[in-house]
Amino acid sequence: MPNFHSVDTKELSLSLVDDLTQLCNRRFIYNDMPKIIAQDETFAKNTSLFMIDVDNFKKINDTFGHLVGDKILMELAGIMKKSVAENGIVARYAVDEFLILLPGQEEDRAQRIGDAILQDVSQFKWSTKDKSFTGQGLSMGIAAYPDDGASMTDLINCADQALYAAKKSGKNKIFHYKSVSAEIKNRTILRQMLLRPPLVNRKEELENLRQSYEKILERAKKQRILMEGEHGIGKTRILEEFAGWTEKQNIFFLFCKLEQKEESGPLAALAELLRVIANSLDADKFGNVLAKLMPPELAEILYLYPAAKNFIKNAPLKTEPKRRAVNLFSGLCKILVDVIGEKTLVLAVDDLHRANQITLQFFSVLLGISDVTKSLFIGAYSKENISEILKDFLAKDIFTTIRLKSLVKDDVAQIVGSIFPDIKPESKLIENMFKISKGKPLLLCEILKALVENGHIQYENERWKLKDIDVKDIPDSLPNAIKPVIGNLDDETREMLSTAAVMGGKIEFDMIENFGGYDEGYLMELLDRALNAGLIKSPDLNYDSLSFRTESARKALADMVPLQKADLIHQKLAELIRQHYKDELPTQLDRLIHHLDLAKDKDSALKYKNLSQKLN
Repeated sequence: MPNFHSVDTKELSLSLVDDLTQLCNRRFIYNDMPKIIAQDETFAKNTSLFMIDVDNFKKINDTFGHLVGDKILMELAGIMKKSVAENGIVARYAVDEFLILLPGQEEDRAQRIGDAILQDVSQFKWSTKDKSFTGQGLSMGIAAYPDDGASMTDLINCADQALYAAKKSGKNKIFHYKSVSAEIKNRTILRQMLLRPPLVNRKEELENLRQSYEKILERAKKQRILMEGEHGIGKTRILEEFAGWTEKQNIFFLFCKLEQKEESGPLAALAELLRVIANSLDADKFGNVLAKLMPPELAEILYLYPAAKNFIKNAPLKTEPKRRAVNLFSGLCKILVDVIGEKTLVLAVDDLHRANQITLQFFSVLLGISDVTKSLFIGAYSKENISEILKDFLAKDIFTTIRLKSLVKDDVAQIVGSIFPDIKPESKLIENMFKISKGKPLLLCEILKALVENGHIQYENERWKLKDIDVKDIPDSLPNAIKPVIGNLDDETREMLSTAAVMGGKIEFDMIENFGGYDEGYLMELLDRALNAGLIKSPDLNYDSLSFRTESARKALADMVPLQKADLIHQKLAELIRQHYKDELPTQLDRLIHHLDLAKDKDSALKYKNLSQKLN
């Protein structure tokens, strides 16, 4: 692993380098940078982080074109890299946003580096055919470790708030997080709380999960938990809270959210598990784990997860046709056993009711192997959607079931009070929120978000206040709660999200990039806007695991696309799947057939259905 102060993009995988500026990209920031700085002692001392925005860049692009804009970005990247030198790292965060991390640099030293960048950029000259320009400005927000944030994510959030304040107060300046107004900070906190609301009346369920872990330590036995509840009741939120608790324990935590079978293919869940494992390790360690596999096992792993080729020197050429499932399961189990070591495995599976037969078969194999003596399996599912194959899976083992009930009216009042401590709603208003949400935290938070978007909840004089709200102003369903959020999106983000929504529940960065012909940085910015609006989510803060936050959000966006255009999207996506997965097409057949059916391409759909039956 490279030392943090000497990261050379020429030595990095192409997937971690920005095509235009040759700086580290967003994937590197969230996937690899935390692993590097965790081993760098200087990061434990005072460290500063800049978030930087190129002032008026959209106007430059719109006036002079993208070629001029791209050239300016490349020049600015060079200026920043030269100013930072060996003191830290410069990365491209979005279209016209950059990130600079300065380990061991206190804010006053970082301020001087920032001032030098502003000075050099102000003197930078760029030209068009007819005219030359100088005086380009940058808005810069700075946050300090550990005072402002104790993690990479916290630092970025704080610096981003400072950047927003810099732009709001006139641009072309540096703004420190310590000087950010209470309104900006409170709006950021509000957005985070609406996405991850406080847990209310769930102490018993969390305690049951913790006790299951304690039983493993006491008896060295495996524990099996089912979490049963309706959609929106809070199953995912409890898993998130438990995952946070496990960080302080000797636990290897694996979280897997299952997608609809026809949209993702039969092996998608296993591929997602591999992706999560790969992201939890540094490149060298993951490569060493893969190197221990037998060639037929490694061939199946590479077939399932092609990105693993970046971690090994020589890839086996052939699989064993009659032992494919055996080799795949064996390879996956060996990887997990190696990675877990002496830790306890916690495998949390969300939306278990969506599991297909091969996924459940693997879970059975994994939970039964003797090498994993300490494991906790948690499966969250909706009882109304349970399938026969899941019933068979559950009948083969002993599970303890945790049944989630809807919240009561007092719980709703407590959540509202936790998110908006300044507001004291009338009992009648809480009663109506309770009736409409049916005690489901997901719908309650979407209702609150809609009231903020519609201006019925506003921030004034350093307080949140209710404004002229009536029962009729409360959205009566999840789709109606989402409408004002979608309505407040800019046209570009709404167009991108609508297309992604037609494609399916999982948002594949590469597919959307190729489909829309987007610049990587611009697509990142659009996705950031959607993340900030709470319409999509990413459990590990990168672009490899994006999905719509709710099926209602996806459907509302997809319904905005005319049927004829939707047919064309499905047809084009089917072609992209054929091109993108040409070497792994059998793993994508269900998904390919799904989109060909929706595109009404009967002949092609029949062709691949016949191929699927032959392979099976």
